[in-house]
Amino acid sequence: TRGRFLSTSSAAPTRSTSSEFVLGSTAACLACVLSNPFEVVKTRTQVQGELAQAGSRRVYGNAFSALIVLAKAEGLHGVQKGLVPGLGYQIGLNGVRFGCFPIVRHKYVEAGVPGGTWLAGATVGMLGGALGMPFYLVKCRMQTRTSNAATAVGYQHTKYEGVAGAFRAIVHSNGIGGLYRGVDAMVMRV
Repeated sequence: TRGRFLSTSSAAPTRSTSSEFVLGSTAACLACVLSNPFEVVKTRTQVQGELAQAGSRRVYGNAFSALIVLAKAEGLHGVQKGLVPGLGYQIGLNGVRFGCFPIVRHKYVEAGVPGGTWLAGATVGMLGGALGMPFYLVKCRMQTRTSNAATAVGYQHTKYEGVAGAFRAIVHSNGIGGLYRGVDAMVMRV
């Protein structure tokens, strides 16, 4: 017997697309709230040294010491930077993946497309990645930005007036395409 994931059954999805979308989005958003502090640490440590002079001190050591430094210097707001666009990213990415997968899989398998289940996963993953990309870009920029000189690393983007302000500023300076910087790598990743 084959597992459900590898099943070639063309049975129609049992839950509505909207319920799959809401369930996938909700689960991903909860995980985002819990993991966002580590996302901030990851983003900061990735850009650390980007603009540093040779021999300058490192602000962040390992992940746990970086979290402590960040929490002491910037508080709860600092460790949850980029949370709102992070939630938007999760809704775009995982809402679409979970919401559309049963339908796309059903259509591919029903049409007899070889590897229909795998292809459906790739299709909805790339679509979700593309839809979530603008939020991911804003999230990363917000996570690297700080007004605290002791914890500033990497290029310090303009301080945005909220998520909508970030979208406006990026579109104003780079056009709509600026929101999709890195989308080619994103769709391959997800």
